[in-house]
Amino acid sequence: MRILKLDKKHCLLKVVPQIEDDLWHLSQIIEKGDRVRGIASRKIKGDESRSAERRSIFVEIEVEKVSFQKEGSVLRVSGIVKKASDDSVPLGAAQSIEIMLNKEYTIIKSSIKKHQIERLKKAEKATRKAPIAIVCLDDELASIAILKEFGYEIKSNIRSGKSGKLLEESDWKPAYFNKLMKVLAENPTDTLIVAGPGFIKNEFAEFLKEHDFRGKLYIESSSHAGEAGINEIMKSHALAKITEDAEIVKEAMLIEKLLKEIAKDGLATYGSEEVEKAASMHAVAELLVLDKKLVEERESVEKLMELVEKANGKVHIFNSEHEPGKKLEALGGIAAFLRYKVG
Repeated sequence: MRILKLDKKHCLLKVVPQIEDDLWHLSQIIEKGDRVRGIASRKIKGDESRSAERRSIFVEIEVEKVSFQKEGSVLRVSGIVKKASDDSVPLGAAQSIEIMLNKEYTIIKSSIKKHQIERLKKAEKATRKAPIAIVCLDDELASIAILKEFGYEIKSNIRSGKSGKLLEESDWKPAYFNKLMKVLAENPTDTLIVAGPGFIKNEFAEFLKEHDFRGKLYIESSSHAGEAGINEIMKSHALAKITEDAEIVKEAMLIEKLLKEIAKDGLATYGSEEVEKAASMHAVAELLVLDKKLVEERESVEKLMELVEKANGKVHIFNSEHEPGKKLEALGGIAAFLRYKVG
C-alpha cells in the first residue's frame, strides 16, 4: 500500500493499493457513509447521433455497500453518485467502483479511527516485504502455501507418487521434489519454511540448496503434512519469529493463548457483556475483536475499543475467514486478556 496522503483533520485518505492484501485491508477501512473517489466503468446511454457505450469515468460516490471476494481478490464499493466527470451521469444514480491495484483512490470519512490508521501503516510496511512460502510435506503428500496478511493461500497439493507403487526412492523422490520446486519457481519467495514429520523435510531442503535456492530457508517440525500441517505451523512460536508482522500468525498464537487461559479459568474473558464489564473497570490488557462483529456492531464495538485504548490496552482485529477468527466467532466474536480478575 502506498499512502499518498493521510489528513486526520479533514478525515481524508489518498492511497494506491499495490498487492492483493491491500484490497482486504481497504475492505476493512471503507465503511457505509464514506465517500470514495476513483475511476469507474459505466455504460453511457446513446442518443440519435451515437449508440450507447461503456466509458471509464471519474466519480465520487457515497458508499452504501463494501464487498470483498477473497477468490480473485475483488474489492467493490457501491453507492450513489455525488460527483462525476461526465455530465451524462446523473447525481444520485447507483454506481460501483471496483478497486484496482496500482490505481489511486481517495477516501473521505466522517472520522478516522486509530485502528484504521494502524491498519494502513501495517499494510504499507507489509507491501515492502517479499511473500513467505511454506511447504509442508511427508513421503505421501505436500502442500505449498503463500502467507498473506489475511491468511494463507494454498498454491498446490501434490502427491508423492510413492503410495501403492513398488518403487525405489531413486525413482519417486526426485520427481516429487522437482514438482514441488516447479511450484515454488512459479511463486518466487526469498523466505521459505519447509516443515513436516520425519526426515523428508530435511532431504527436500538439501535438494533445494543443491538446486541453487538462495533465499532464507527454515526447517520446522510438524505432526502432519499437507494443509493440516500448515495450520499447525501457523500456531508455532518459530513461525512468529520468522514472519514478524504477519497478522494471521499473531492471530493464531493469540487465540491459542486465549483458549488456554479460558480453560484454566485464568486472566481471560469472552462475550460482549463480560468484556464490556471488564473494560469499564479498566481491566482489559488486550482486546480481541472479530472483523465481522466490528462491521455489524460498529458503533458499540468502536466505543469499547476506544475505552480499552484510553486505558493503555491493545486491540487486535481478527479476520473471520480463517481458523483463528472462526474460533473467536465461536466465543461471540469478542474476547479479552485481563490485567486482573473481574468478579
